[in-house]
Amino acid sequence: MNYINRLKTYQKIFLFSILIVVAISFFDILSMNSGIFGSQEDYTHGNFDGLNWWPLFYNLNVGMIILLCLSYYWFGRKDFSESISLGFGSVILWFGAVPDVLFFWLRGIPVPSELPWLGGSPIVRSVMESLGVNIVTNITIYLSSVISLVIVYYLTKFLVKKV
Repeated sequence: MNYINRLKTYQKIFLFSILIVVAISFFDILSMNSGIFGSQEDYTHGNFDGLNWWPLFYNLNVGMIILLCLSYYWFGRKDFSESISLGFGSVILWFGAVPDVLFFWLRGIPVPSELPWLGGSPIVRSVMESLGVNIVTNITIYLSSVISLVIVYYLTKFLVKKV
């Protein structure tokens, strides 16, 4: 616990943002294991049998992020810039494919070589286009994850100090 106390505020917010996307990954795994959205194999490969899975998943995760940011503000330090940093950081990591990488790693399986259902993320799509590929690959989401982690680290550092 002494380690946490020695961290600077922006570093704590950065770690909390990572914990939020870990929670998103666990929620994703629970959704897959529920069987509501098809078999585990179909779910893992983005086949949801015409079910409206994404709007539900999206709304629950956005709600969780908003609730955690408001809770941080109301019950925590009452610092607007830190709450905003937490929200932006979590969303950037989420759309930067960090929870998608964790979805596979936490289950102990390799990330598939192709993940075409992730092409809707603006961050992943930008990386995909920069690499000159037409489909999302495991390299694309690894690179997207690293880029989003770096962006969130420095964005959090900036927002906590400036806003």
